[in-house]
Amino acid sequence: MYNASTLCIGLDVHKETTDVALSSIKDDTVTLYGTIPTNIRSINKLIRKLQLTTSHFCVVYEASPCSFCLCRHLHKQGIQCCVVAPALIFLPRY
Repeated sequence: MYNASTLCIGLDVHKETTDVALSSIKDDTVTLYGTIPTNIRSINKLIRKLQLTTSHFCVVYEASPCSFCLCRHLHKQGIQCCVVAPALIFLPRY
């Protein structure tokens, strides 16, 4: 499915569910992976599944009250994770 050297995993974390999107560094396509429950067990299952398809990946998501324990959990597993403050995101107009 995703045979890239680096796969970016974008998460939209909410209290009950998390939306997952995938993007390869190789091309600029973004694919909606789906929605998973917001819990460590579901995140671990997602990570294990994606580890079969790529050699390296990073996780990015928006800061929220529900999200910092996830970041600590991913860092403990050696997974690169960036939590982004929404107020600091600037999208230039082209």
